[in-house]
Amino acid sequence: MSANITSNDIIKYVSRVLNVDITNSLVMQDMIEDLTSIHDLGLFRFFIKENFNESKYQYLTGYQKFLALVKDFKKQNAPRLNSQQKSKVEDYSERLFKKTVDVFDWVNWEIQIGKDLYCKEISKRLFDEFGNEPKDLKVLEMIGKRPELVRLVRYHKEVLREKIQKIVFKLTLEKEYPQLTHKSKEQLVLERLGA
Repeated sequence: MSANITSNDIIKYVSRVLNVDITNSLVMQDMIEDLTSIHDLGLFRFFIKENFNESKYQYLTGYQKFLALVKDFKKQNAPRLNSQQKSKVEDYSERLFKKTVDVFDWVNWEIQIGKDLYCKEISKRLFDEFGNEPKDLKVLEMIGKRPELVRLVRYHKEVLREKIQKIVFKLTLEKEYPQLTHKSKEQLVLERLGA
C-alpha cells in the first residue's frame, strides 16, 4: 500500500491533518523537497497519524508541525550500521589515525629542521604511505590539506581522531545506503529525464 503513495498524496493528507495552507507554491515546493528525502511515504503517513498530537507539537503552526515531524521521522528512521560494520569502521579509523599521526609527526620533525612542507622528500614519503590507499587519501583530503593535517597532529590529535571517525562512518553509510549521497543538480536532472 505504501508503494502507491506519492508525495502529492502525502501533501494533501498533511494539509488536512495539520491544517497546512498548500495554496502557496513556495510552501508546496518546500514540502516536496522535504518529502524527497523520505523513502517510505506510507510509513511517514502512519508516523504523522501517531505523533501529530503530541505535546511537543502543540503550539506549532501546521507547517512548523510538518517540518518537526519530518525531522523527527528522519531521526527515528535514520540508517544504522550493524555491530560488525561499526567494528570495522572503528578499526579502520584507528589504523588510519595511527598511520596519519606517525607520518605527520615525521613531517613535523622535517619542518622543524628546516625543510619545506612541499619538498620532494616529504611529498615522496606521503605518497609512499598513502598513495596506494585511495580510501585513506579520500578521508584525509576531506579533512584538509597538508598544513591542516600538520596542525591537527601537532596540537589536536583527538580532534583529528574524531574527524577521521566521522568521515569514515559517513562514507560507510553512503556506501551501504546510496540514497544518502547528495546528488548534484545535474545528476538529479539526468535522473528525471531517465538517462
